[in-house]
Amino acid sequence: MSVRKYLPQDYDQVVSLFRALPELFTRRTVCNVGYDLKDYERGDFRNILNCLVFSQEEEIQGVLIYRQDHTGDRVFELKWMAVKKERQRNGIGCSLVRHAEYLLKDSARLIVLYTSNTPIWNSTKEFFRKLDYQEVAIIPDFWDDGDDRAVFWKRINKGV
Repeated sequence: MSVRKYLPQDYDQVVSLFRALPELFTRRTVCNVGYDLKDYERGDFRNILNCLVFSQEEEIQGVLIYRQDHTGDRVFELKWMAVKKERQRNGIGCSLVRHAEYLLKDSARLIVLYTSNTPIWNSTKEFFRKLDYQEVAIIPDFWDDGDDRAVFWKRINKGV
């Protein structure tokens, strides 16, 4: 079991991870993940800086996609993350996030992430709180009427 960089041959397995969680990821979201991965494969890094996968015997168990947010100084966004349902709560998500934080320790000042504030996302919010991310804002009705955007933040490098 290990965290490694995404490879083009991982595409189908990665997209399948998101598709297998329809209660969390809509068809549109799955398509957006696919588009981002294809852009990344072509060397277009506007939407993705990096994609990490957690694999076990050639089978991908989890994925984390992150990018630089150029609207802030050394701010990076955890953009997409999924772990196989049957493998959740086994340290895979934590390994992916910690690995990304390690890779970003010298180049990032802050890491942000956005999620829904609806009850189905409560376990995701609790997961990030346990990793020392702070919920710093709620944007009402962002995703849709009644579906607020929760903003999480973590300082990983105070910088100069």
